[in-house]
Amino acid sequence: MRIALLVAGDFDAPTGGYLYDRRLVGWLRAHGDSVRVYTVPHRGYVDHLLDAIRPKFHRKLRAIASDADVLIVDGIAHPSVFGSIRLLSTPTVALCHLLERTVPAASRSGISGVVRGAIAPTIEAQFLADVDGVIYNSETTKHEAAAIGTERSIVAPPAGDRFDDHPRRHRAISNRDSTQEANEPLSVLALGTVCHRKGNDILLDAIATLDPTTVSVSIVGRDTAEPAFARQIRQRARRLDHNVTVTGAVSDDAVAAALADADVLAVPSRYESFGIVYLEAMGFGTVPIATDAGAPAAVIGDGGIIVPSEDPSALAEAIASLASDRDRLRAYATRAIDRYDAHPSFEETMGQLRGFFAEITDSST
Repeated sequence: MRIALLVAGDFDAPTGGYLYDRRLVGWLRAHGDSVRVYTVPHRGYVDHLLDAIRPKFHRKLRAIASDADVLIVDGIAHPSVFGSIRLLSTPTVALCHLLERTVPAASRSGISGVVRGAIAPTIEAQFLADVDGVIYNSETTKHEAAAIGTERSIVAPPAGDRFDDHPRRHRAISNRDSTQEANEPLSVLALGTVCHRKGNDILLDAIATLDPTTVSVSIVGRDTAEPAFARQIRQRARRLDHNVTVTGAVSDDAVAAALADADVLAVPSRYESFGIVYLEAMGFGTVPIATDAGAPAAVIGDGGIIVPSEDPSALAEAIASLASDRDRLRAYATRAIDRYDAHPSFEETMGQLRGFFAEITDSST
């Protein structure tokens, strides 16, 4: 099968969505398919919309599609193809990681953010209606799109298995049952892009209320998405009396080390359509704490703790409960590993997707 994938931005970026895309491309190529990846620069939403009225971009899109049996468009690139996707003769599939309508308004900064919040949900809805099929990363995302997307769709959840063969993971799992003194600080990790939606500010609000001797915190992740917000987080971290470090983006090996060394993953997002980071943490026996906004509760199950969104007090209470009761921490760690082991692997997910692509192409002939 000849497959084209259109994405916006840096295809190698260390985020869950791009990781999913890379795993899909790698799996398809390993199973004999020809896959070409095309990128458009990641710009402001209105700038992407201008692509949709540029004849040069239309010609490029038609050329990409004409050389493929199916064209997959990552949802982040949807404004660039708005209006033109329906004109293609090649079958098209949307890869939907996160819906515009679910992004909290407060996460959109400046005039451009306000404009995007006003127009993007409508444009995205038309895009999802125009394609021949949609891939959703979770039942939560599919439910949110129930009234707007095409009826032909599949839920194909990501897996957190990129570290399955990493030696740090195996050592971390074997060490989770070791005795840890209750007076040792609980190691708390916040992993992911430093941005308003991920709730780094909520985490610091929670940490500020805790005894500094009971916790240590590492905030690890890309800090270029929302520079002003990231600067605020760094400044607040320095002002706290607690042991809080902010590292910025790190290598995969460093991510594995951070997950192995942490007791708890605390990412109190204001919304998550899936939350692959929670799954990766559970693979190390690191106990995730997430919010009830979106899909994390379905991902985590009994392998972690769910707190209300926008509630630093509840987050602080959850962290303190694990810091003061290491038996409880170990019990959660065991359930986290079991929960991870029961989750579908990328091999299973990608196999389902290939069948979906074949179904889309067969129905168009």
